[in-house]
Amino acid sequence: MVLSGSVKPFSERVQVLDAADSAAFIEFDVALKMRNYDTLRSRIDRGEVLANRELESDHFPLASDYSYLVNWLRDHGLAVERTYSNRLSLRVRGSVAQVAEVLGVELLNVKVDGKSYIAARNAPSLPPELTRFVLGINGLQPYQKAHYLNTGLQPQSPTSPYVPPYSVSDIKKAYNATGVTTTGSGQRIAILIDTFPSDSDLTSFWSANGVGQSLSNIEKIQAVSGTLPPLSGEESLDAQWTSGIASGAKIRIYASQSLAFSNLDQAFQRIINDLNGGTAISVLSISLGACEKDLSSSQLSTDNNYLSTIAAKGVSIFVSSGDSGSQGGCSSGSGVDFYASSPSVTGVGGTKLSLNSSGSVTSETGWTGSGGGNSSFSRPSWQVGSGVPSGTTRLVPDVALNADPNTGFYVVVNGQVQQIGGTSASAPTWAGFTALINQGRAAAGKGTLGLLNPTLYPLLGTSNFRDITSGSNGGYSAATGYDRVTGIGVPNVGNLYTTLVGSSGGGGGSSNLLGNPGFENGSSNPSPWVTTSGVIDSSTNPPPHSGTWKAWLDGYGTTHTDTLYQQVAIPSNVTSASLSFWLYISTAETTTTTAYDTLKVQVRNSSGTVLATLATYSNLNKGGYVQKSFSLSAYKGQTVQIYLVGTEDSSLQTSFVVDDFVLSTQ
Repeated sequence: MVLSGSVKPFSERVQVLDAADSAAFIEFDVALKMRNYDTLRSRIDRGEVLANRELESDHFPLASDYSYLVNWLRDHGLAVERTYSNRLSLRVRGSVAQVAEVLGVELLNVKVDGKSYIAARNAPSLPPELTRFVLGINGLQPYQKAHYLNTGLQPQSPTSPYVPPYSVSDIKKAYNATGVTTTGSGQRIAILIDTFPSDSDLTSFWSANGVGQSLSNIEKIQAVSGTLPPLSGEESLDAQWTSGIASGAKIRIYASQSLAFSNLDQAFQRIINDLNGGTAISVLSISLGACEKDLSSSQLSTDNNYLSTIAAKGVSIFVSSGDSGSQGGCSSGSGVDFYASSPSVTGVGGTKLSLNSSGSVTSETGWTGSGGGNSSFSRPSWQVGSGVPSGTTRLVPDVALNADPNTGFYVVVNGQVQQIGGTSASAPTWAGFTALINQGRAAAGKGTLGLLNPTLYPLLGTSNFRDITSGSNGGYSAATGYDRVTGIGVPNVGNLYTTLVGSSGGGGGSSNLLGNPGFENGSSNPSPWVTTSGVIDSSTNPPPHSGTWKAWLDGYGTTHTDTLYQQVAIPSNVTSASLSFWLYISTAETTTTTAYDTLKVQVRNSSGTVLATLATYSNLNKGGYVQKSFSLSAYKGQTVQIYLVGTEDSSLQTSFVVDDFVLSTQ
């Protein structure tokens, strides 16, 4: 059966040279279909955060299908180079002769934009027993690549306040974020890009902008091996502005080594693997894209599955909507940039922002380059509201922020101050603002925001946003309400913080009644926690949710009981009280039916008598960090113990790791 969605017809850009050498080797990816995708989309839209076991049981491809595919490829002489635990794809290598025979493709030497590739002219074929669960084959036309969504560097000297290139404080003031005192502490922002920024450029940027960041918060992950490309400015922009806005957050940079979709897909798989392994990521910023209609449908669906999986783990994803206006970076006609068109991300458009000498906004209009239009994805249920036109397809962008290069951003590249614009600047800035809000939500006992769009669209026309009503991107004009230039508008961060956290930004939400909530006092001073020996731990495997320390109950593989508790007085004059914490469970148990090892979360009185067991978790609940929340309103006016008991049987360890407790009141 022909997998017609795996390739696109050669465009005028593709110069065919001759037949590929039969002995040359190529690599490609086979992508599998996500199960129950519509159900997954509904769960993401409802704000659910899915545990690994839920994705495994309900949505990832079946292990039996994956194994059958691997064996079939090997039986036909192809090498399976890499498999993934989520089974969404696998990486394959073979000679031109082998691949041509097995997949029925004609492989040619071609040249695109001056570079040479081996590419398939026609779509591959697989037998029906495989196409039942195979989504497509990606990478047979390796000239399909993403591109940076910035407008290029303009050399600049440092300027006065509120004059481009805008500083971090300029942008914070313009979008009413100066009163938000959270810093993103406890949050981790991931960046997808091809190479790493320079440490010296980062420290120069922080120093010039008065940002109290640290290189210890910068995590560099090379997701694909090979020599990394030199600095382009994109990596610097993304890292400097996420870390500048959220000066207390960790910034985790995934370098894909190139912008080929096969490399970017390997980086997505690394992000998913890290999330499943317990690395806590709350925001992902992507300033890359390619014309949606120029990409194969298989590539679009594959990457949309990756993005949906990441969103299902509670990650807010921000993607630049593009810098070619309504053309969408397409070779002809109008279009939109993907990844911004995925329904699992927040597409960020651009504006032209002008400030007066005191930092007040004198004008803000839709930027001519702001990517926007109609995508090929079905319209999500949340994309409704004033100004949203009738139709059945996803619209881009969702929100906006300054992007015009003439009112651009301060950035340091190779030691030189530069001015840069494009939606590549607006997306990481939004990511930084979201980290500030997530810190406040954590302090208030609330979960991370996850996919932001279902929460933001109901706020259309409120004081949480400044509606942009003038300006055009060529095919569309900014107008009252939603528009395909600036989405629902630009943020009023202070008001948005209050709406999404439940308090103003000054205190980061209601105070936490628990002391030492993230165990950062260390093992020598766990007070006011009381624990059995060895519970407070600073090892990196398993990792803490944030900071350096966490509480690790059990994990010995022998009969063992660990306890952890803290006594706290809940005031009587509050409306409500709630408890939350982050839980990570790993196990050597293989059963899918029997709870051999358990963790009980209890409320006890000051004498240690159990008042209630709020939840019981076991080896059956294994998975990366998931936030757990409980109402404690029934205990207003009482002194109680928040008490955890981990019990392990005689063999096969189960580790219960907890971190970042919050007991808040309203």
